[in-house]
Amino acid sequence: MRSDAGASRGVDGAVRSDAGASERVDEFPTPHSESPTSDPPSKSRGGRPRVLDNAKKAKIIAYFEMGLSQRQAAGMIGVDPRTVANERKRDPDFDEECLYANRRGACRPLLKVIQASNRSWRAAAWLVRNHKPCPEVRREESEEREREAAEGVGRLSKFMVTV
Repeated sequence: MRSDAGASRGVDGAVRSDAGASERVDEFPTPHSESPTSDPPSKSRGGRPRVLDNAKKAKIIAYFEMGLSQRQAAGMIGVDPRTVANERKRDPDFDEECLYANRRGACRPLLKVIQASNRSWRAAAWLVRNHKPCPEVRREESEEREREAAEGVGRLSKFMVTV
């Protein structure tokens, strides 16, 4: 019969001697004890994977630059438009890229007409008749008109009082 004096049984039932008790060796490394050659642990969020990966996001931005709407761009890559909207809410950088791409896409047809207006009187006439300045300029113009109207009403009321 074998004597197990000076030995202990491990969790797995193996007999370990106490002779090397002063030298502790971790059989199971803790998550914080990494060897220099191992890759750092990946941060897994868990749950369902995202539908829009970086490649699909790049395609959406490219479609925006072509002048497509969010609904059209989502349809082109085969996702629901709400998926794109939700991703824009979650990722501010993606949202900013989408905004700039939309602006570039909206300007492209107008730039073509401006280029054509140098060669064609019809394009120039269309541009004069249909081009409206951006909303910020229109807002400033309307505020200026409101100020002028208020001044005119003020002068008119002073005139009516004096007469």
